[in-house]
Amino acid sequence: MKVSDVPDAVRFGGREIDGKFVFELTGGNPALDFVNTLDERGAEPRELLPDYDRLLDWGEQAGLLSATARTKLHRAAK
Repeated sequence: MKVSDVPDAVRFGGREIDGKFVFELTGGNPALDFVNTLDERGAEPRELLPDYDRLLDWGEQAGLLSATARTKLHRAAK
């Protein structure tokens, strides 16, 4: 799944990916932002990182991975 495929993307923070901010990065620390990828705001908790590609998306938006590093990790995982 690509960032642009997320229909109800969460909001802001970090680097734009494909012109969008998908993950809410408001914790002030990557560890807190990572913990916040479990969205408990609705009736049912929703994991925002259900697979490796989404983890890579998060890492890129959080500024922990460059686009090049993300691509290399994605290719290596295949």
